[in-house]
Amino acid sequence: MVSTPEPELSVRHRPVQARGRERFDLIMRTGREQLAEVGVDGFTFDGLAAAAGIPIGSVYQFFPNKHALICELSSQDTDALVAALGRSAEQFPSDDWQADVDRLIDHLADLWRSEPGRRHVWLAMQSTALTRSLATEQTARITREIVPLVAWLLAPGSRRRARTVAEVVVQMCFSLLHFSVHDDRPHPATVRELKRALRSYLRAVALDAQGERPGAVGQGERPGAVGQGERPGAVGQGER
Repeated sequence: MVSTPEPELSVRHRPVQARGRERFDLIMRTGREQLAEVGVDGFTFDGLAAAAGIPIGSVYQFFPNKHALICELSSQDTDALVAALGRSAEQFPSDDWQADVDRLIDHLADLWRSEPGRRHVWLAMQSTALTRSLATEQTARITREIVPLVAWLLAPGSRRRARTVAEVVVQMCFSLLHFSVHDDRPHPATVRELKRALRSYLRAVALDAQGERPGAVGQGERPGAVGQGERPGAVGQGER
């Protein structure tokens, strides 16, 4: 039995001149739109070229196949998330870490709202073993950015535990942020529930690590911060 060769997933050529960059960006934008419209199975370079109004050879100039383009889209999304998390790390934690969590989720939700196609890119990355492997590497990169944001809740030297907590946070956020735009429309209620779930989980992590009584003031919190904004009908900080 002859095995099928794995597809090449690298960009063939990265443009340097302005005209080439404009063409590359057009291909990326149109590819994202096409992926959202027809899904990974219906996504072809013929359809992309027709939608973008360019020769199909221009697409192949940059990408050897559709999976390489999908991986580049996913890499762009990962870069944007890592940059957002890096900016948050510079200000985290403040006197009220739960408000910090809300602000971070609001910012991430803005990324999903502004580009609902993120969900379609993520789904497309699950389509082959090779793209799934790359998606796992990209998720690990995001997880590494989360580790310092949660490590301060734990006892010194709890790096393995911090990584586990970060992995749970990433999967929780990815699942619900994707769900928040599951029909390509924003659903703020899902984002509010994500904030509630994430605050509750991180409070439990802190209490477990510090051996505090339920309701005690955790490290980095102001008195009364625990449960803030979670009274029936209350609106949490940063939520509309």
